[in-house]
Amino acid sequence: MTEITIRVPDDVAQIIGELIEKIPDAEILRSVEDIKTEAICDECAKDAFEALLNDGTIKLKKDFAWIMLAINQHVIGDFSGFNSYQSFIDYLEYLNIKEKVPGKTTLFNADNLIVGVFPDWIYAKEESPSEILRIKNVVKRFLNSYRTAKEGKLNNKLDRKNRD
Repeated sequence: MTEITIRVPDDVAQIIGELIEKIPDAEILRSVEDIKTEAICDECAKDAFEALLNDGTIKLKKDFAWIMLAINQHVIGDFSGFNSYQSFIDYLEYLNIKEKVPGKTTLFNADNLIVGVFPDWIYAKEESPSEILRIKNVVKRFLNSYRTAKEGKLNNKLDRKNRD
């Protein structure tokens, strides 16, 4: 199959979409709205990571691993997950996160400490109850920061749309 990118006037987009639906095995891979949504999700993730770094929630490089694992478990529906440790590191670089960024070994080691699905993670290694709580709180804090940022960005988008 061949992928084609086209730009059409808004009033023709629906017609093109209906036409593509009639072509066997053809599909629209990404729409402008998909791209805009991905951009908002990336901005919100960046804001959330920065908030956790600024307030000290992320204390160790492996704290990023807990967030990656939760994303891979689809705790945040906006993300499909990361197919490798390197893809997560690349994503952090794409977001311009530079502080405490983990390496592949750190992510691998942390990944091997967790069994189960968040928030009911079981730890393969003996951890103190306070450390287990801290690890779960890293993820909860990221989720809260991400959702807050997304809500703010979507509200700003609606406000701009209503003004126009």
